[in-house]
Formats: sequence, C-alpha cells, structure tokens
Amino acid sequence: MDNLDDLLQLVTSPAYFFDRDSHQIIACNQQFATLMQYEIKDLLTMSVEQLRPPEEIPLLARAIAASPPEGAVEWRYRTRSGTILFVQLIYRNSMYIDKASGLNREVRMVVISKWDTTPVKSAEDLFGS
Repeated sequence: MDNLDDLLQLVTSPAYFFDRDSHQIIACNQQFATLMQYEIKDLLTMSVEQLRPPEEIPLLARAIAASPPEGAVEWRYRTRSGTILFVQLIYRNSMYIDKASGLNREVRMVVISKWDTTPVKSAEDLFGS
C-alpha cells in the first residue's frame, strides 16, 4: 500500500483508507493511530466496524453503501480504551490498484477534521434510524 501510505503522510489530520468491499482498514497515518490509541499495525488488522459503537453499525453500513455527502459529517468512534469520540469528518471514494494482486479496489479515504469527547449530534441525523 505504499502510495496510500505516502499520501497519508501528507495529511496533517487523522486519516485512513478502508476497502469498501471488506471494510478492512488498509492504510492509516500516525495521527489516526494516536487518536484511536492503537499502533498502526493493529489498526491494519481491523475493520471500520470495530472502531464504532455497536449501535451505529447499521448506520455505518448504509453510509458505506451511499455516495459521500458534500461537506463534513459527524460520527462517533470508539478508542482502544473505550472512550467515545465525537468526530467531524470528510470522506471520499476512490479506486486503487493493489500492487500485490494487480486488482482495482474501491476504497474510501476518511479524514477527521475535529474531535472531542463532548456530543455534537449523531450520524442518525444524517442517515436516519
């Protein structure tokens, strides 16, 4: 994933890529790892569902299937210690050629622009219950 890692090194905010089919995290920067209280190598073994509160998994599934909205959206993330972070993020879909397999993969890049432990509003406001 060299070129994804290189791209993420240019991003100063916490950011990561995940595969839209498997939901596996395939690259992340150190800022994201620090925010989530994990080592990068550990995050690369995880799916995006593992970083969210269980009650938001159905909303996450709908969001992954949908086109990215314009502007930033708010979500909740669960850190390694279990702390709930209220984040504002922007995400975009892209195609990536996996060097190992030579296959095109549809990926999503997520950049977290703001975070706090104080609630703002839930993703349910955007995607419904």
